[in-house]
Amino acid sequence: MKKKTAIHLVIALLSGLMLSATGATASDSASKGNSAIAEDYINIARQLRQDVLTLANNPHEPRGVMLHIGRDPVNITNAIETQISWQPELGVIRGPEGTLSSGNGGDWDRAVLLKAALEGAGYPTRLVVVTRGEQERRQVVKGFLAVKGRPLLMHPENPYQREEMINIDLLDRYGLPIRNHNILMAEAAARWNRLIDEAYDSGERMAENIVGRLSDPQKGPPVVFDFSAWQQRLETAASEAVGVEIQTPNGWELMKLGPDADQIDWGRGRHILKPPSERVARIALGIEMTVLNEEASVKRISLLDHSMELGQLFQKPIRLEIAADAGSGAEGNAGKWTAGQWYEKIVGFDRFQVVLQVGSEMFSSLVFDMSGQTYQVSRDGRIEGAARMGGAVQRGFGALSPTSKDEPKEQATRLETIVLTFEIDQPGAAMVRRQRLLYGPLRPYVTPVFHADILAAGGPFSPASVLWMALDAASANADMWARVATAADLDQYPANVSVRMPEMLHEWLLAHSDLADRQLSRNPELTMLSGSSVSMWMSQPMRDDENRQVLTRTALDVVWDDFQLGPRKQVDATAALRANVSLGVASTTFEALLLRERMPPETILTALTAAELLLAHEAVEPSKGEVSPLASWGIEKNETGRSVFFAGSGQVNTWWSIDPETGVTIGRGDGGEGQAAVEYGNIQKQNISNLKCFLEALGGGSGGDYIACMTGLSGKSGKMGAGVGMRKQLGGFDNQAKAFGALSQAASILKGIDDAKALTGSGH
Repeated sequence: MKKKTAIHLVIALLSGLMLSATGATASDSASKGNSAIAEDYINIARQLRQDVLTLANNPHEPRGVMLHIGRDPVNITNAIETQISWQPELGVIRGPEGTLSSGNGGDWDRAVLLKAALEGAGYPTRLVVVTRGEQERRQVVKGFLAVKGRPLLMHPENPYQREEMINIDLLDRYGLPIRNHNILMAEAAARWNRLIDEAYDSGERMAENIVGRLSDPQKGPPVVFDFSAWQQRLETAASEAVGVEIQTPNGWELMKLGPDADQIDWGRGRHILKPPSERVARIALGIEMTVLNEEASVKRISLLDHSMELGQLFQKPIRLEIAADAGSGAEGNAGKWTAGQWYEKIVGFDRFQVVLQVGSEMFSSLVFDMSGQTYQVSRDGRIEGAARMGGAVQRGFGALSPTSKDEPKEQATRLETIVLTFEIDQPGAAMVRRQRLLYGPLRPYVTPVFHADILAAGGPFSPASVLWMALDAASANADMWARVATAADLDQYPANVSVRMPEMLHEWLLAHSDLADRQLSRNPELTMLSGSSVSMWMSQPMRDDENRQVLTRTALDVVWDDFQLGPRKQVDATAALRANVSLGVASTTFEALLLRERMPPETILTALTAAELLLAHEAVEPSKGEVSPLASWGIEKNETGRSVFFAGSGQVNTWWSIDPETGVTIGRGDGGEGQAAVEYGNIQKQNISNLKCFLEALGGGSGGDYIACMTGLSGKSGKMGAGVGMRKQLGGFDNQAKAFGALSQAASILKGIDDAKALTGSGH
């Protein structure tokens, strides 16, 4: 398959990977016992890693460029100049791997990619940075706007039917019939097209209505695409040209990059070995609690504050949890608990701990309780519940300090709120701060227990990279899944899990690119800046005090989205405004569509329906009393500088958050979370396996149990535990094709991506 893999190929993998049959007949069933089949499965996963997950095949590994381009520095430079399109962007946003995967980047990102590729070829390197003058910036931006925007994804007409994409050797070796492979491809393509069509149509249907209301002076200050501000942003982002010098026997030799490389006076540049910290984008996560005493005095306590380079994170999914100790209430087998016993268990939670996992790294907070008291961590294990938390999360982490919870306190206190804060710091731009209220009086029935998978990306990434990461996760976790499937006790979860894969978040980001491509193809007068994004798939247990039962709350929340469409000429500013609104509504719609595939439809409470009312009724013009208190909190904390356009009727808690200068739109609800992705469901009916894993691991299991709850593909069994769901879906591996089919499918696809050439597989 030449140059670019279709998005359908990735979605076929994500739809079927480890969770569905491949259409095998009874004749395919294995005669071996489960243990022998599991051993075969592990061996095949290892062989796949050896055959496919190699340096040369990796679509986002800069060192692999040399293996296909050769060591000649001029050839490597020309390949990156040709294949990685330039856009005005200041600083290192994506990093080398993210730039290679996305197929575009600014001066700094393309330079650090070239630097990494040249170092992979064995050359000592340094960067040379030149400040562009005002006229130089204006000219390079003028050239950017003169060129038609380049799509992020390619869309062959029938990619799943093309013979050259099928690696016959791998299919034969791993036992997947070609007919099943093609069926999976066709089904995945049909599903993806249906979702994208529905989301796009929703955006187009609402865009005219929303844009019309935004331009009505009686509704407030008009939202109009500010072409002057757009140009100024582009020129600021293009303020520095960056090249790479290599050391040769004859001295330093310059490898020039940039659309104006031949016009730059590189001799006046400054030389540095690596990008300075102020030119590297970062994201910080913070968890803060407030404690209230008897005199209503508030004390703020930081539980977690962790900063990371943004460009490294697209291949390091973040998992954030607030875990509870064993608590009081029901004991014994959680699978046999009644709704009332589940309720007693949740109510009995008292001590908690924040746990952050970034790739394979773990970070943990102090332990805190419902009174707001915190406990230092030690190794003496005097408080057993906390000892299980610490030992489960990190070997040797220890337990709470000897301080007894029963010691008298000087003053009665209580835990008032828990707030999650994101800070996105990109060079040349104002710090972005977004907050979510995880616990507090405005959310009276939500417990402090919290779980979120977070995907932070400096830009879009290619289907080839998603495919690589999915295959990596599936094969790396083969040992855990095989042992779960062969275990006599389904509640036993092994501990050694190494790779996670946030399936839904990858799908959303790919859909965002696909929807933007469609806007670009239908509006050739526009171009795009494919910027950073942060999305979060989260859930919390809730107390239903009236019915004495436990519910769960789930949301797919786009925390930040810096992706925007812009006009190439002043005359097209109105078209850009409308396209950004349409793209934002369509992306919000896609959030709801993803949830509807996984949740019973009657449990979805989506503001998308409320937004549809805008077509038939006047938009709400809320006075102070018409906005819910939680919505008011979310607007105050998150909407500085944004236009808020309310949807629905009555006491509203959903809105469209719109950038008044560009029309970039994100759906919002409750305290600023994802507007179209809220679900309340009875845990007894649909989420018992998730919380069962979560509670049993903390309440009486071994240390390894908790790790297993925090890993695996987020499929139909829920995101906290893959074990029981895997056993049920695969039937104990009684069908060998089921166990091996998706992996061999993934291998054949990846092997067929233009012979897995790193550059061309990166996206263009």
